[in-house]
Amino acid sequence: MLNNRLVSGLLSVSLFFGILTGCTSQVQAPATGIEDSAVIEALSSKGATGVQITSHNFETITESEFGKQYSARDTVSLSYQADDMGGVLPQSVSKNSVYYFNQETGAWDLLEETTTACEVDNTIVKGSCWKCDSLDRETINKLMGEEVGSGTLYIKILKNMGLFAFNLENGDYTSTERHFVMAGTSAKLSWVSGSGIIDKKLTITGGAVTDSGELYFDFDAAGETITICFGTEAVQIPELDYDVAMGEEIDETKVYLDSLPVIEVTSESIVDGEWLTEIGYMEGNNSPELTWNEVEGACCYAVIMMDVSTNNWLFWYEIVDVTHLDYGAYTDAEDYVGPYPPGTHDFEVYIIALKEVPNELEYALDQSTGDISTKADFLNVSAGGNTGNVIAYGKIKAPYTSPELYYGYR
Repeated sequence: MLNNRLVSGLLSVSLFFGILTGCTSQVQAPATGIEDSAVIEALSSKGATGVQITSHNFETITESEFGKQYSARDTVSLSYQADDMGGVLPQSVSKNSVYYFNQETGAWDLLEETTTACEVDNTIVKGSCWKCDSLDRETINKLMGEEVGSGTLYIKILKNMGLFAFNLENGDYTSTERHFVMAGTSAKLSWVSGSGIIDKKLTITGGAVTDSGELYFDFDAAGETITICFGTEAVQIPELDYDVAMGEEIDETKVYLDSLPVIEVTSESIVDGEWLTEIGYMEGNNSPELTWNEVEGACCYAVIMMDVSTNNWLFWYEIVDVTHLDYGAYTDAEDYVGPYPPGTHDFEVYIIALKEVPNELEYALDQSTGDISTKADFLNVSAGGNTGNVIAYGKIKAPYTSPELYYGYR
C-alpha cells in the first residue's frame, strides 16, 4: 500500500506533466473586464478615431454559446469616428461590443457586436457626381429600362436628398453594416455613348453603410430594387467632369468647389466635437474663433456660416481681409446671428478666398438664402465685373446643441 507522502508526490508529478503538456492548463478568470487601451488599440488599427468608451458590464460565466472555454464576459459600450476607415462616407458609430475571456489562451475574444446608433455626414453626397464602368450589362439595362450598347454610366445624386433613417433591426443587418431608408431622394442616371445620351431619373429607397465607409444605395427600377456600391462600383468625379461628359456649356461664372484648392480651417470654438454654447444667439452671441491658411493671390475672404440641417439657414456673412478672427469678433445681431434652433443642428462655416472684392450684397441673416454653390457663384464675379474671382475654399463643421428651446423667439 502506498503511503500518503508517495501518493502526494505522484499527484504533484502528474500535475506538473499535465501543465507541461497543456492538458489541464487554464488561465484563471480575470476579476475585471478588458482594458480600455486594448479596445481602443484594436479599433484604431482599423482606422477608427476618437474612440470613447462609456461603460463596461463585466460578469463571470461558467459557459457560453461559443464554448466552455470562456469564463467571463464584458459588454463594452463605445463610440468612434469612422472617417479614416476608407470609403466615401464619414460617420459616427455607437456599439455594444461583447468580449469573452478565453481561459485557454488568456485572451479577450470579440464575439458579439450590436450597433446602437449611427450618424453620417450625407452633405458630401448631396449633388455629388459618379462614374460607373464596372456594372454588368444586365444591371445597366434594368437601371436604364432598355437595352443599351457600349458606353459609360454617370449618376448624379440630386440635392433634395432626404434624411437617412437607420433601420438597425433590418434582417440583413450585421455588426459592421447598417441599413437605412431614404425619403424624397432621387438620382439622374445618364448612359453616355457614341450615339448620344440616355437620361433616366430613379428614386433611391435606401441602402447601407459599413464600418469601412462603403456606401450602398438601393434604386427602385420599375419596382425592382437594384443595389450599387458607391466607392467600389461607382467612383466619385468632380462636377466639372460630369458637366463636360453631359456636353453642357461651361458657364465662366459657375464655381466648381470640388475642383478648387482646399484651405485648412480650424476653430478653438469647437470643443469635444461641438461648437461652444456661447456662440449661440441667446448665450452671448459671440462669433466663433476661426483661423485659416493664407491663399496666394487672395485680397479678401468671404466668411459664411449656415445651418445645413435646416435648408442652409444663413447665420453669418462677412467679407474680411485677414486670416484669423478672434472669438467674439462679432456680437451684433446685424452682423452675426448665433445658433438658436432647438435640439442639435449641424453648422458649417465656409471660408472662400477671393482675388478681388466682390459685388456688394447684403444677405439677410436668419433665413434661407440658397446653398453654398449659389453664394460661391455670386462671389465669383468681382465688383469690377471680372469672373473667376473665387480661387480656393475651406470649411469646418460641427454640431451645436441649444441648451434651451428657443424656437420662435425671433
